[in-house]
Amino acid sequence: MSAYLDQLKVCKFSPEQTDLLLKQVSAQGVISRQRFADLAERYLSCATEVALTAEPDIKVESSSSRKLAVGEAVEIIEGPRRDDASGVVRFRIKSLSDGKEGWVTSKGNKTVYMKACRKPRYFATRPVAMQDGFLKDGAKVLKALGTHEVIEVLEGPRKESAESSLRAQAKAADGTIGWFTFRSSQGEDAAQPGSKCYVIASVIALTDGVNIKSSKVLRKLEKGEILVCVEGPVEDDTPGCTRIKVVAKKDGKEGWVTSKGNGGTVYAEESGQVYVLSREVQLQGSFESDSATVKVLEQGASIELLKGPVQATPNAVIRVKGLVTSSGQQGWLTMEGDNLKPWGPRYRCVNSTAINDIIDVTSEEATTLRKLDVGETVELLEGPRLEASVGIMRLRGRADRDGSTGWISIAGNQGKPFLKVALEQ
Repeated sequence: MSAYLDQLKVCKFSPEQTDLLLKQVSAQGVISRQRFADLAERYLSCATEVALTAEPDIKVESSSSRKLAVGEAVEIIEGPRRDDASGVVRFRIKSLSDGKEGWVTSKGNKTVYMKACRKPRYFATRPVAMQDGFLKDGAKVLKALGTHEVIEVLEGPRKESAESSLRAQAKAADGTIGWFTFRSSQGEDAAQPGSKCYVIASVIALTDGVNIKSSKVLRKLEKGEILVCVEGPVEDDTPGCTRIKVVAKKDGKEGWVTSKGNGGTVYAEESGQVYVLSREVQLQGSFESDSATVKVLEQGASIELLKGPVQATPNAVIRVKGLVTSSGQQGWLTMEGDNLKPWGPRYRCVNSTAINDIIDVTSEEATTLRKLDVGETVELLEGPRLEASVGIMRLRGRADRDGSTGWISIAGNQGKPFLKVALEQ
């Protein structure tokens, strides 16, 4: 094992790290991914705001690149360097939030600025979309991170400023009114201009021909009816009389109507323009883009624009790039509320459940090793992984009480929790 580690090219281990690793393996017979990472990687968390500088010597005049914020996590690249006279301890680090490198004081003569921590990890409390890039670049969804799945932080968390979009209020053919994103932050329009709309101002006849004298009356159009213009306006044989070919929204009847009489009377007033959807859109209850959906409109549907388009600038979102520990897949996730919570490799039993010898709990070959009691703690060795046959997340763990090792369900398929993350204080 020592020889294997020595020949690795992607990472290098000091003799001290190798010695610690082998002691762990020899003592317990197995080492988890998390224990291995803790030996090979070192991280600090900012306890008190402190400057990140270019030079290792604090006495050397150096421009500060920026300050680390409280709670910000960094990876140690080099150090510690100690100044016995001043009591200052310095590390060369790389920030996870923006990738900046530099030197930081972890401990002054009186103040602790940085504290040792584990590599930040999160678990999903509900399904979270994992995307291939930044939102402003039109990120595509790679997968949905399942409830209880775990990610290791590669970059972030950091704020991503979302680009502005255009929102508009519209009326669907069935009368449903709502707001939709007319133009996305990537500049893609959801609707294209169609025909003009008219509203009947005075009762007038709908005829089958353009010429009033020679055409047949189809029906009377009532005041307030909405018409979609498909042809015109054109001049009738009667001087000063303007005619348009329309489709009545009320019943779909198509025909000709006088929009303006020869005496100047307006029978049909232009009220706006019909738009045709170039893709499926969601009509939502209010201007906010995260408001409830009232109707889904298919591509090709006609809508009447009532208000807008109006510019909408969303708030900046918090994004994190993570690696899914169960599959190795990488991607970006949006942190909203408590959808991603800090994770550690220990779990506490909150409802008694079985420890099985294999992951497939429905297999006839599955054997119950013993029951895990409420209050017991378990160290994760593998997973969490989805057990597809029953749709639940399972982990391979080792019980602290007696060293029993096997597969345990985190929660049942109805959501009943068996294990909860037990973070170290």
